Amino acid sequence: MKWSVQITELRPCGCDAEGEVRATLEDGTPFCFYYQGPDDEAENFFQVGQVREVEIIVRMHRMATIEEQQTKLIFSPEHCTVQIAGQITAIEECDDEPCYRLQSSLPFHVEIENDDATLALGSWATLEGELWATTDWW
Repeated sequence: MKWSVQITELRPCGCDAEGEVRATLEDGTPFCFYYQGPDDEAENFFQVGQVREVEIIVRMHRMATIEEQQTKLIFSPEHCTVQIAGQITAIEECDDEPCYRLQSSLPFHVEIENDDATLALGSWATLEGELWATTDWW
């Protein structure tokens, strides 16, 4: 999902292939996400102080279905991770892989890294994962 974010810091890893971006959402909530791509392209696109539309996906690490219909959104800005609870509103294809749309207080696309993990459309789930920019930015 595309989010409008204000870039506060760019941290290339030094390998010219990836890094992390610290940013804030429109409401001022701080968070960070990882990116893959060349450092010079990242420096051009993720300029500190600029507001950018960035497509963010969650690469899921832990997931569980829940009975209670609740929404939760907790960013860990130190580790580029997020904890989310919400409803599965769509199942789509992202780069030839199943991708779940989870509606919480923000919409998320969730890439499932565990092939055994499946969620039914309309079910409620809680999950934890890393935030990544898709490669659409460069």
